[in-house]
Amino acid sequence: MPNLLSKQVASYEITTIGTINSRDSLYFYNAITITEIAEKLELVVNTEGPIHKDEAFRRAARFWGFNSVGRRIKEKLEKAVSKLKRFEDIKVKDKFYWPYTMEVPKIRNREGVEGISKKITSICHEEIGEASLFVLSMEYGIPEPDLIVQTAKVLGYRRVTEEISEHMAKSINKYKISGHIINKGDKLLFNQEKTYEKKNEQVEVVEPPADASEVIEEFCIEKVIREAINKKRSISIEYNSPLKGKSTRTIEPLKLDGKYVRAYCHLVDANRTFRIDRIKRIEQYYFYS
Repeated sequence: MPNLLSKQVASYEITTIGTINSRDSLYFYNAITITEIAEKLELVVNTEGPIHKDEAFRRAARFWGFNSVGRRIKEKLEKAVSKLKRFEDIKVKDKFYWPYTMEVPKIRNREGVEGISKKITSICHEEIGEASLFVLSMEYGIPEPDLIVQTAKVLGYRRVTEEISEHMAKSINKYKISGHIINKGDKLLFNQEKTYEKKNEQVEVVEPPADASEVIEEFCIEKVIREAINKKRSISIEYNSPLKGKSTRTIEPLKLDGKYVRAYCHLVDANRTFRIDRIKRIEQYYFYS
């Protein structure tokens, strides 16, 4: 669950996918394929996850020129979600969509970011819980009302309304139940023992596969990607997408994030997120300016 060592607060990054005019919802429903919609949704979730399903739907629908999500559009978006879940590209927790390999959410400040929901209920309990641990890691115990105010500031809320306070109290209570936040008198403390206990539980001894070539290949691919980021190199990859099959792309890697790499893709002339285990070969690499 929590992992203090990986914590940092970043500005909320909104997905940039452009906009096209899809005429009307009937055209969208009949002419746009589930695969096309799934690609946009996957990009949204990998960029902004965990993200509330309504927010993810609005972001994806906006690509086709819709400012609201009607019944027909929602029906097709939900089919795309089912496809992404089936291929293990995303996972669903309550009403939130997460990148499939994400365990601990990023802590993101939303202040000044246009185009996103400012409702506190659009933030999952896990992100609020992690933000509260971030605050507690810098304090030696604070009362819960003060923790709520400080956590709200971390997430970009300067004013704490009753709705914000109630939602955050629920998040903090979940972390009390899990043992990551503890009471000491009238103050709340960050339970470091529980965090490190959880971290140790995640360490597994795994028997090597009979054929370790795939593991070695993935390690080498990640190493080349890391080098390309450090030295500002483009790489040509063979990518196997369950949605669109195999393709060869030239990409400019920008950032590694667990099992994913964020990169500028020349094939679509836009930033995209790729799963490293679906990169089957790096054919060449060269410098870009």
